[in-house]
Amino acid sequence: MHYLIGRIGPEILGYLDYVIEGGVLIYLLARLLRGRGAGLLGATAYMAASVGVGTLRMLVAFHYGPRSHQYALCYWLTDYWIVFCAFLLVGSFFRRACVAKSADLWHHVRLMLASVFVLTGLVAYATILHHHQGFFPFFVLEFQQDLYFVLMVLITMLYLMLQRYEPSDDQLNLLVCGLGIEYAALAAALALVQVAGYGALYGVVAGYAMPLSDMGMVLLWFYTAARVPKAVPAKEAQSPREVLPAHALARI
Repeated sequence: MHYLIGRIGPEILGYLDYVIEGGVLIYLLARLLRGRGAGLLGATAYMAASVGVGTLRMLVAFHYGPRSHQYALCYWLTDYWIVFCAFLLVGSFFRRACVAKSADLWHHVRLMLASVFVLTGLVAYATILHHHQGFFPFFVLEFQQDLYFVLMVLITMLYLMLQRYEPSDDQLNLLVCGLGIEYAALAAALALVQVAGYGALYGVVAGYAMPLSDMGMVLLWFYTAARVPKAVPAKEAQSPREVLPAHALARI
């Protein structure tokens, strides 16, 4: 029974996660089409990429089987794409936080993000050379795993930055917290598996942690979209209202 739960449980959670993501994506798209999705474009794009990847994985799993080499290759390659999309999303969150404060600040942060991405790739490549492994698919796996931890550090930096510069932007704070929930759990699960030597028990723990953390992020984003509007920038809030000229008022 424990063996069956260990194998079937993560798969059921994966399908449930896919259904929840699809429903929230439809909700986000509906808000954008009705003009009520201010501040949610980046999260919607990330969700669309995630649902698209989930659909591709399901098709490959149904055609080749969830235990096949083809599915494993599809999973890790598409997971790298999702991590890259998350990196772009974090960059968009940084830009939103910086532009509200200073355009010059965003220029420096953009350079930092680009440097971090390039350095992560170089470190992953050096690791592959040190272990005398082939470039593909080992580089993709190593680069993706390194990006998990880099993303966690960047999300933490972004959250602290928001508390300093934009503490009133509750929408952005919750979006960042949702992303932090997912990637903190993913990084912790991956670290646990590596420390335990890729044991079967720890693999099952990671199999549960990944869909549960993703569902936590998606549900928090759903709450944010439904109940927390985008904050009005301080510059706009303090700007004087436009006054109609006297001749325009006379025509009303």
